Amino acid sequence: IEIFGGYADPIASLPSGNGFVAAQTTFSGGIALDTVFLVRFNPNGDTLWTKRIISDSLVYVRKTHATANHYYFTGLYHAGAVYNSAFLLRTDTFANVQLTHFYPQIETLSLTVDDAGYAYLAGRQNSVYPKGMLLKIDTLGNTVWSSLQDRPIGTWFGVKSMFNDKVLCLGGWNESYPEYWLPNINTMYLSMYDVDGNLLWDYEGLRSRDSGGMFGQFTDGYQDTDSTFIAAGAIQQLFWNRAVIYRFNADGDSLWRRDYAHFGNLSALYPEVPWDIEPTSDGGMVLTGTTYNLDSIPPYSNQNMWILKLDSLGCLVPGCQYVGINELAYGLEDALTAWPNPGHGQINLT
Repeated sequence: IEIFGGYADPIASLPSGNGFVAAQTTFSGGIALDTVFLVRFNPNGDTLWTKRIISDSLVYVRKTHATANHYYFTGLYHAGAVYNSAFLLRTDTFANVQLTHFYPQIETLSLTVDDAGYAYLAGRQNSVYPKGMLLKIDTLGNTVWSSLQDRPIGTWFGVKSMFNDKVLCLGGWNESYPEYWLPNINTMYLSMYDVDGNLLWDYEGLRSRDSGGMFGQFTDGYQDTDSTFIAAGAIQQLFWNRAVIYRFNADGDSLWRRDYAHFGNLSALYPEVPWDIEPTSDGGMVLTGTTYNLDSIPPYSNQNMWILKLDSLGCLVPGCQYVGINELAYGLEDALTAWPNPGHGQINLT
């Protein structure tokens, strides 16, 4: 369910609506060749054909993007002495490879392609203290420009082409580096760029608990209307783990936020992460990701696949927008007292 920490998103819907294309990798642990196959599916999930597109001692696809005439892939590649090189691979719709190019300065997690055929690769620097990094690539595979996240250290988990002439990066940043003695806090973070790489605006969302490995990231999103977009991610606090869905206008103003979890209060250890969010034909949205239930009965599944279908207002139950604005408060464990505890019949609450 969650290969490579949820980063991998190797399947894409075809713009025509008549099926899917996926990059399927056979892994061998470096003993023999890893091979990536391009697999074409019809709308019912039946395999139409499978073709090999790339092989090496270590290679896998993290993101697939499909346009009307081309399929694009990015991921990690081992080529000789160069480890963890990002690559961009483009094929036609019959899996004939047209372009393969490598970018050793970045570890890619996502890609998108604009209407002019420029590709945008997003991820993080290959660096001791990596920042989120965005590359614009022309149709020949050359880097047009690169842009670094305007924070000390962080990651872009997603990138989307927005409003015809803008590029949205989704991820987070960590304020503990390089001053390692500071609290290890992850903050949800968005940046909107123009097509020349200029930062137009950025947005900081919720902050995680100040403990190692706590999740606080935007992961995916999509343009919803001509003036708004949807962004999803996850936040992890002490006994408060939630998937969060926002609607923003084109200038980065938050219009609303919804919070959801399936097992979110059971443990302080595991986040509720939506790794992918897509629009649906009824104007709503569907999210997929992971949720954890700390299963105490064999075979101890713990990690579960999570699917969440919401309406256009981000509601699981219609009308949730009338409940009011969500506000969070932490450290209130002692604010409510009940006695006698345990009690029978009448009890007192303060």
